[in-house]
Amino acid sequence: MRHGMGVAIVLAAAACSSSSSNTSDLGADMRGGVRTCMSDGQSFQLAGKYGVQALLAVNVKVTPGCSGASCIVNEDANAKLLLLTEVDQTGTSATVSAQACKIVIPPIALKGGNKPVKLTAPDSLLAALPAVSSTGTLDGTTTCARFTSQPITIVLGAHLATPFSDALPGDDAGAPMLCGGAAGTRCTPAPTDSGCICDQEGDGTLGARLSVENAPGFDDIDKFDVDLRTSVSLAGQVWPEAAGQARAGARILGTVENLKLDQNILGCQRNVGAPPSPRACSPSEVTTVAGFNPAISQSANSASTFTAVPMVAGATCADLIANEATLFQ
Repeated sequence: MRHGMGVAIVLAAAACSSSSSNTSDLGADMRGGVRTCMSDGQSFQLAGKYGVQALLAVNVKVTPGCSGASCIVNEDANAKLLLLTEVDQTGTSATVSAQACKIVIPPIALKGGNKPVKLTAPDSLLAALPAVSSTGTLDGTTTCARFTSQPITIVLGAHLATPFSDALPGDDAGAPMLCGGAAGTRCTPAPTDSGCICDQEGDGTLGARLSVENAPGFDDIDKFDVDLRTSVSLAGQVWPEAAGQARAGARILGTVENLKLDQNILGCQRNVGAPPSPRACSPSEVTTVAGFNPAISQSANSASTFTAVPMVAGATCADLIANEATLFQ
């Protein structure tokens, strides 16, 4: 199966890079936390739109199993994910529907004087992602109650019967299984078959397409076609409303747990010649790129954290992105 460096690093981020945050309360309720939730004794009701800022701390190792100087990359790194969610609380249970709005991908600084690998999840790709559902539980209904979610799993470029646990389709036996038996089958609406690859954006290519610069071995590769999965569980506390908060209501602060990232590179695109002309990568070229396969794991040194804040009922991903600094100050 072709595992590549492309998408795992979309959410896993890059070595020798860092991301910053304005979330001053993120030290709360975390490993080695520096703040403690102070209940005001008030009851809360989680309902409506919430913006979620997740800061992911991971370890990136290229190639898997390497050690010491043999590693091209072996560093902790940071990335950021913005989600727009709908939350509906009934007693101590909650349902969550999450839409991915933004993925921040730091450049990947490889050893040996190579140019940093830059990956971008285009707006058109994010807009093509359907919302995913999960459930959560609370241990009370007053502030500082603990909140725990079941895994929130996002799959791109493939349709799985059980998204959290089913294997991503690859090409171990040659050509990968195509949803509906055709390369043009869209991922949305969901195909009738599962364990298969589909077209996420409706652009006529398999899987989901990322923009790339400085791909290892091929400076003229500008697209990766992938299927991928990321899954997270949220564990935190319901905090009282903060002074000066943009939208009234309780917040949820905590850690991202059980981070899971896996993916396959299905193909790529090169721009070759003069003037440059796009063409699909050959199987051997895809294999070369896929040889830079990162092992992605949750950092043992730093917590991955999240903050969820209430937003107005009609809020969109564009609103979340435009107002991120104010919402998560």
